[in-house]
Parts: sequence; C-alpha cells; structure tokens
Amino acid sequence: MLYKFAKFGFTMLLAAFLSSFLRPELGAAAGAVFLIGGAVFCAAFKKFGTVKLCCFAAAAGMILVSAHLARSYYPQKALDGITAEITGRVVDFSSGGGNHVFTIKTDSVSVDGAPQKITVKVSGWGENYAEIYDNVSCSVTFFTFAEEEISEALTNRSGGVALYGYLNSPLKVTGEYRKFPEYTIYSLREKLSSIVNKNFFGWRSGFTNELLFGNGEVDTEIKDSFRAAGMSHILAISGMHLVVIMGLLEKLLCCKNSEGILSTIKTVVLMAATVLYMALAGFGMSVMRAGFMLLASYFAQLLWAKSASIDNLGISIVAVLMIDPLACCDAGFLMSVLSSGGIVLFSKPLSAKLSAGIGEKHWTKFLRGAVRVFAVGFVAWAAALPVAVFAFGGASLIAPVSNIFAGIFSHGAIIFGFLCVLFGLMPLGSLPALACAAVSQVFENILLWIAEFFGSLPFAYIYTNEGWIKIWLVGACLLFALPLTRRENARYVKHAALMAAFAFLCGMLCHSFMYAGTVSTEIVALEHGTAIRLEKDGSTVIFAKGLTYDDKYKLKSGGKSADMFISLSSDTSPIELELAKEFSPEVTLLSDIDALHNYAGSIPVSAGEAKFWDGASVKIIPNGAVEIDTGDILVLYIFGECDIMDIEPRFRKAEIIILDGVSPGDYPALRCQYMLLHRKAGIFSGAEEVIILTEGEQTFISRGKNIEKGWAFT
Repeated sequence: MLYKFAKFGFTMLLAAFLSSFLRPELGAAAGAVFLIGGAVFCAAFKKFGTVKLCCFAAAAGMILVSAHLARSYYPQKALDGITAEITGRVVDFSSGGGNHVFTIKTDSVSVDGAPQKITVKVSGWGENYAEIYDNVSCSVTFFTFAEEEISEALTNRSGGVALYGYLNSPLKVTGEYRKFPEYTIYSLREKLSSIVNKNFFGWRSGFTNELLFGNGEVDTEIKDSFRAAGMSHILAISGMHLVVIMGLLEKLLCCKNSEGILSTIKTVVLMAATVLYMALAGFGMSVMRAGFMLLASYFAQLLWAKSASIDNLGISIVAVLMIDPLACCDAGFLMSVLSSGGIVLFSKPLSAKLSAGIGEKHWTKFLRGAVRVFAVGFVAWAAALPVAVFAFGGASLIAPVSNIFAGIFSHGAIIFGFLCVLFGLMPLGSLPALACAAVSQVFENILLWIAEFFGSLPFAYIYTNEGWIKIWLVGACLLFALPLTRRENARYVKHAALMAAFAFLCGMLCHSFMYAGTVSTEIVALEHGTAIRLEKDGSTVIFAKGLTYDDKYKLKSGGKSADMFISLSSDTSPIELELAKEFSPEVTLLSDIDALHNYAGSIPVSAGEAKFWDGASVKIIPNGAVEIDTGDILVLYIFGECDIMDIEPRFRKAEIIILDGVSPGDYPALRCQYMLLHRKAGIFSGAEEVIILTEGEQTFISRGKNIEKGWAFT
C-alpha cells in the first residue's frame, strides 16, 4: 500500500479544492462522473490500479465538499442584506482603531427558514465588550463582502464563516458558556498563557504564546519582518512545533528505546499528548495535518507495522477533510501539506546531490548539516510557493537561506518555552521556569534579529501585483511539470531551473527599466488614520494623518528619507518631531504647535496647496478631505464631513478614492477605479474595484506615468 494513501489524499485534496469554487450541483455531478468512472474501471480491470484509486479519491473530495456547501455554506448566503436578532456564544475576538470584531457561533437567527447553527463575524463601534465563551445576543445586518485579505478570507471559510455583519444594537452578554470540552480547553490555554505572560517580558510574551499555542498578539512590525524573511512558518503552529515538543516529551519520559509493554504505554501517552497539544493549539488546520500525520505513525508503532511518511501525510489529508471539507480552502493547511510533501519526497535526494562534493572529514560535518537544512528549507519553500503567491500576494526569495540560521534557534525557543510552561505548572517550579524563560528569550532575540536582517535585504520579498511575476511563476511551473509527461531525467530539471532563474532575472531587469521615472503611490493603513507615500526616482512625499508611535516604523520604508513630509494630525507631538528629524525633508508641514517650535523650517498645516515635482501637488480642504495630484493619477482622501461641492470636479472621479471612517453612501456622486475603505466597510457601486484597508498593513500600491522632478511650495 506504499504511496496508496498519499495518492488518494492528494487527489482528494485537489478535487475538493477545485469543487469548492463550483456550485454544489456542478460539484456533485462531477463527483458522480468520477465515481461512475471508477466503477467502470473496476468492472473492466480486476487489478485496483492508480487510475481507479484517483477516480474514487476525486469523487470523494468533490461529493464531500459539494454536500457541505449545499448543507451549510450557501444557505447562509441567502441572509445577505437581512437584519436579524441572533443569539450565540463568542468564540473569537479582536479589536483595533475602536472597531470590535466578534466571531459568534449562533444558537438562533430570527428569520423564518434561516439556518440556525451558523458562524458569523460581526463588527461594531463603541461600547461593545464580551469575553470569549460568553453567551450574547444582538441585532445584526448580514453581508457577504469579506473585509480580510485573501488568506484570511480562505481561513475564515474553512472555519465555517460565510457571513459577516454590522452590529445594529449593542452586544448584550446574557450569560457564560461553560460546557465541556470547549471551555475546559479554553481555560487550560488561558492558564498556560498566563504562565508565559508571567515569565516573559515585553514583546516576547505575545511572541511566545503565538509560538507555543497560536494565541498570542505579535506586533505587526515583527510579523512583517518574519514574512519578508520567509520565516512566517515559525509563528504558525504546524509539524515543526509538534515534532519538537513531542520529541522533548519522549526524552522526558526516559523510554526512547523501550520495548514491550513500556513501548506500548509510551506510544499511547504520546498519542494522547499529541491530541491534547492539537486542542491547545486551537485545532488549526496546519496543526491538525501534522497531528494526524504523527498519530498515524504512532498507530503503526502500536500495530508493529511499517509506515511511510508520505502515506501518513495522505492519511492526515483525508482525516482533516472528513472533519472539515472546506479545509481545502485554508491557505495554512495547503502550504503545510505541500511543504511536508516536498520535504518527504525531495529533501533527501537534493541534499545528497548538493553534498556529493563534500568529504567525510570531521570538520565538514557542520557543512553537510547546513546543506541538509538548506535542502529541507528549499524544497518546503518551493513546494508552498504557488499557494503563498495566491493567498498572500507575494513570496520571500530569501527564505531558503534565512531558515538555515533560524532553524536551530526556533527549536531552542520552542523547547525552553515549553519547559518554562511545564515548570510553571509545578508547585516549586517558579525559579526553573524563569531560568528556562530567560534562555528562550535569548533565542527569540536572535530569531528577531535574523528576521530583521534578512527581511531588510533588497529583493528579499516580491509582490505579485506586477503582471510579469505571475507570468514567470506560471512559466516556471510548466517547465518543471514537463518531466512528468515526457519522463525526462534530472538533467532536464537542472536546465529548467537555469531557464527559470534566467527568465526571472530578465523580468526583473525589464521591470526596472519599464518603471524608471514613474511614480509609486502606496497607501498605508494606520491604527487611527491613513498614510500615503509617493515616490519617484528616489524622491519621496509622505502624507500622514493620525500618527501614533505604533505606526512609526510603517513609514520608514527601509530608512529612506523624505523630500516632503506632511502630518495632518497625530496623537502626540514627539512622533511628528521624531519623524521630521529622521526624514530630514526639504519641506515639512506639521500640525502640532510644539513640533513646529522645535523643528526649524517647518510650516504649519492649514488649508492650502503644497506643490512638489512638476504637475504634482497636495491640497488640504477644510472639514476633512485631501486632494493629491501625482502628475498622472488623482488621489482623493476623505476622512471627515466634507461637502462634495468643496472637492474639485476632476477629483470626484479620481483614479483612487480613500474613505477613512466615512460611509460610501454619503458620497454617491463619486466615481473611481479603486475605492479604498478604512475602518468602515460598505458596498460602493461607483468603483471598478473596492479594497478594504486592513490596519497595520501596506495594502495598496499603484503606479503612474513618467513625470519630471522638481520642488516648490506655495
């Protein structure tokens, strides 16, 4: 049965993913076709071959997903635009910028014929507070327009969230949900998190909770550094965390080479510990994949049977899809499956190929180990690259190198962090817990330094908003897929790699020539406002409203200076003054009186116009609007109760319109190509594309045409 489970699992996952984009009727029909095809093959040929296996796997995946969509997903869509009273319990909570977002598993929805047991994300402003696992009731207007990025929307979909909603009434807490086992697991997670908070300090507290249990709050700056360096998997609970912790637990049990009844007891204990850790990690899709894969291995040990890692992966895929068919949409699960498959199948051959010229001398052991780590990191990165590009809109190019250095330190941080938690549970373990926490924090500091170093390198991270990158990715995938059909040897793969690298370098070079002298318009969502960065040939204009210290790093852009810095408002004067001194702009417009007095040459912000390179300007309109002309495209930013007649007619149909805390319905006369909504969602019919700005992330980049450089101020 070697590779049988793997073939079945991967085919089932692919079929499920494809059918998740079809109507339930089409998906069920396609599944029936594959089922009949498999039956015909079985009748015609006695031997159960790969073709028949894949037919049944595809049928299972398609029928499973289609039935799930028809039963629970699409019926919720019928509630779009309807206002209803709901009751249920809060299972997740987040907030930012005054907006509170609750994930509620409903018990009842007061609409005749509506599905009752659904999961909905609701958001609201003002006095709305509830703890996780509180029973609540409220009035909600449903809609299906998701506010998250693609990756978050896919993850929400796999978690059962098909509807979003606005709170029409304050959230009312009606009681507490204390049923076993959900609340028991939640309480245990909170207790373990409190041990971490007690022994870890500063940003490391949230970092360690995220590293061990997936429930910490990590600063956006740290997340961005890890993403740029290709080290985000360290913060996503998956196979690495599970293997490290179970390996540590196995050593603590002191029965690694046990036999007979001791071996059976050890295996049962490890299986129970695996399930418990999966629960403590919130039963995320990635940790479920790794957990079921490990459980399959342990189960084979109980039966004294051999098991192949690739077959264990196939079993884990089937198990996860049986629990949640829409796990096929979860970006984390897909990346976990692909990277695990790549590691199992290709890491050893690649490592052997790269190590062929390295001798067996004692001093070369470290080099051979580094090569093995690089091979594992490279195949994991390459296998997960298509999903990363699709879900996150970009990919790190430096990941295979950065993970060579990050591997050992991430393991150390996990091991000593976990030991800290174990000692913290003991009556007299406070001192050892503190010592383990101190060691773990050293590893975490090194990890952060590695992420910041590699993440700051040029071309460390590429965004796929440029068309040539998408074309290159498709072409590279086709090159590497050809050997599967032509049965070419490894030499072809080597030539394909060289051709793909050459095409990438040519594309990057053409891209630099194509956009030479153009204007980059970048919109940055801040916690209490919005920033707009305009850049051309090294000249930069930064406009910001609502600056806070938490937003400071988002405007630095790798330490680049600014030729013009405009701050319309901020929480405190030191932030305006600090950024002005750091940017050292030629023209500085500040809103804070103290900052103006302490920075020579600064000009007070008032209604008026600031001109920069030829044909470009920023105009501040009283009562909450800013008009920006880059010389090619027009940007309109509305953040207050601005009269539409105060806006120039040409800006009423600007290419980019940003509404910050303002409802699109208040400005029906506006027309644009891109409508960006920040802190207040809604449907805007006058835009070709509507984009929701997420706090703390650089969410939108556009480019203009060639314009001349020049500076002036009026």
